[in-house]
Amino acid sequence: MKKTLDILAIGNAASSHIRTRTKVFSKLGHMVRLLTPTKHGIPQVSEITMPKLALWKPPFATLHTFRRAWREFSYLRNLKADIYHIHYAYSLTAWLALAAGKGPIVVSTMGSDVLYDERTKRDCFGEKLTTLLIQNADLVTAKTTQMRQRLIELGAKEQSTMTTVWGIDSERFHLMGTQKLRQELGLGKDARIIFSPRSVDPIYNIDTVLKGFATVLKEYPSAVLLQAAGHCVPDYLNTLREQVEALGIESSVRFLDQVPHDRMAEFYALADVTVSLAEKTEGLAQSLLESMACGTPTIATRLDRYLDIMKDGDNSILIEPTHNELAKAIATLLGSPEIAKAISKSGMEDIRNKADLEAQAKNVESRLLTLAAQPHMNIPRSVRIKACLLIFTYIFSAYISNFKKKL
Repeated sequence: MKKTLDILAIGNAASSHIRTRTKVFSKLGHMVRLLTPTKHGIPQVSEITMPKLALWKPPFATLHTFRRAWREFSYLRNLKADIYHIHYAYSLTAWLALAAGKGPIVVSTMGSDVLYDERTKRDCFGEKLTTLLIQNADLVTAKTTQMRQRLIELGAKEQSTMTTVWGIDSERFHLMGTQKLRQELGLGKDARIIFSPRSVDPIYNIDTVLKGFATVLKEYPSAVLLQAAGHCVPDYLNTLREQVEALGIESSVRFLDQVPHDRMAEFYALADVTVSLAEKTEGLAQSLLESMACGTPTIATRLDRYLDIMKDGDNSILIEPTHNELAKAIATLLGSPEIAKAISKSGMEDIRNKADLEAQAKNVESRLLTLAAQPHMNIPRSVRIKACLLIFTYIFSAYISNFKKKL
């Protein structure tokens, strides 16, 4: 009989990925608590709320943040668990857990947290803290083999890393009827739907999506682009609205203010094509796997880190992020039902075989049970002191940087 683990997860319950991953371990029979800045009401998971650490509130921002960081550090020092599971490595709470000397520490990276060279607005002290965490974790997970190699480059021990795509909950993401949603959105039965699920952020090249879609409209005038816009960079969204007007495609583009995650599967299933033109700022995007699981032919940027799952021309179409290539790929899928059907079928099969959530979680669970059964070596005092000093410097430098911007 397997041991029931007491797992303390660290992450933000606002993230659908973290909600899914904590819930699946509860489903596997473990006691799961989540230390989170915001509660979400995750079934079978006890959410512990700590106020989010604010770095920018004058006039005493630095002292205020140090006080709150100390309170969270002290709280973590007193928490007991079999496993401390950090979701997303680049976060102050994750670094505080390292400084508090907790363990065994498991870190599940997501991509943007460890791809320093591909991100802007990253603090050098934050990068050092994240690297220190990766180097001292008992287990670090990556979604692809390429991302796992990145962890090893940062100093993680190879035997302490593993690849897990985490996967898709097949009970939620699958083929389904969409007539109700089509009526809800006022879409005609002949409308060809292109769904862009990524946030309205320049790193996702939504402007390129609009250009490509405008080209497609010339051949397929019944096409409609649904762009998720619940999470957005406001200035970029305004620019995109102006672009839509300039292209003369207002009647064929809809910015969806909010698409609840529990309805995302309906939108994928409704779509004839899903598009995602991310740059090199992420790991393997969960939205791509969700789309494939729902049987929607998916077009994505050709990135090496996608290749563990996505195969160009087989279960997806991979392109360079240009509007011409996007328009060509969309036209291929809309104009060739046999190609679209083959890609849809292959995508669903590959997700079922390679990216099933429960199967992936059981692989991680096996490693967690092994860690919990072994005597745990305390994190060296020198590492904890280094983490504390770096956290102090990180908070102070963030305050100075913000202060200079206001001068």
